[in-house]
Amino acid sequence: MTFKTPLRRLAGLVGMAFLTLPAARALGQDAAPAVSQDKSLDVQLFQPAIGPRNFLTVDGAEVARHKQAAFGLMLNYQDRPYVLSTKGAMPSSTNVVESQAVANLSAAVGLFDRLQLGLDLP
Repeated sequence: MTFKTPLRRLAGLVGMAFLTLPAARALGQDAAPAVSQDKSLDVQLFQPAIGPRNFLTVDGAEVARHKQAAFGLMLNYQDRPYVLSTKGAMPSSTNVVESQAVANLSAAVGLFDRLQLGLDLP
């Protein structure tokens, strides 16, 4: 019994020393991220979940049964979805997009009880 107790203490100390060592920089983080030339901004951020057994924007874990079809129509309205604000001596805010109404028509079909194919038309 006296042999196991010091061995356990040594293993615990080595484990704690290992966990408290500072983390090294990952090798994949050396390069700077590429600068995107795309200057566009998508104001429509609502993406409905396609198919049965889903809840608004959350996809369910189950797929549709084989050859089961599902159709949906989702209406979405946004008031001032994109507001540009400036700070400084003269703070101001501008509504770039005042309001937006979108209808999403979707269709989905289950294949082989393992796959679900869907299409969404905003």
